[in-house]
Amino acid sequence: QWSNDRNAIPALSQLCLASVRPEVRVQALSTWANLEPPAAEVILKMLTDSDAHVRSHAVRVAESQLKTSAELTAAVIKAADDGDAFLRMQVAYSAGFLKPTDSAAVLAKVLAKDGGNGHLKSAVESSLTSANVVQVLNELRAQPDHDDAAHRLLVSAATLADPQSHATILKELSSQVSESAAAEHFSRLA
Repeated sequence: QWSNDRNAIPALSQLCLASVRPEVRVQALSTWANLEPPAAEVILKMLTDSDAHVRSHAVRVAESQLKTSAELTAAVIKAADDGDAFLRMQVAYSAGFLKPTDSAAVLAKVLAKDGGNGHLKSAVESSLTSANVVQVLNELRAQPDHDDAAHRLLVSAATLADPQSHATILKELSSQVSESAAAEHFSRLA
């Protein structure tokens, strides 16, 4: 019977770090997370695990500690560069737990790399907020070949942005319009 026994935490920690089976490492981390937030140093080790499912699960479990742990934040931001698309999708979902400037960097990176993938684009959009959407747009502008990703983001930005941010969005739209009359119209709206 489930007894919410915190005496199990040392054994769960050992399983997280030493089990040869990735599924056991994930289950141990999940069980520990149900008892209390797992130790940041264990999550950090799991974020570098050889198995992408373990890394992805570690990102999800880290969410509750991202605003208070600079080390976990840095590790999750770094995970946005991971070669596994499933992990990058989890990073995009979890980016909503980051501070707006950090989430903007992560979301722009994932959107620029994976914006053509509908699942990853949805993950990015799930973490867009009025606090980070313009920052994501600015981050995208700084990346080479950002036009497709920035255009897709503009649609979301228009619905999420606060009134002050609408001016930035309209200026971006005016810079993308080639016809001078339309560009002038957008500039006036801004």
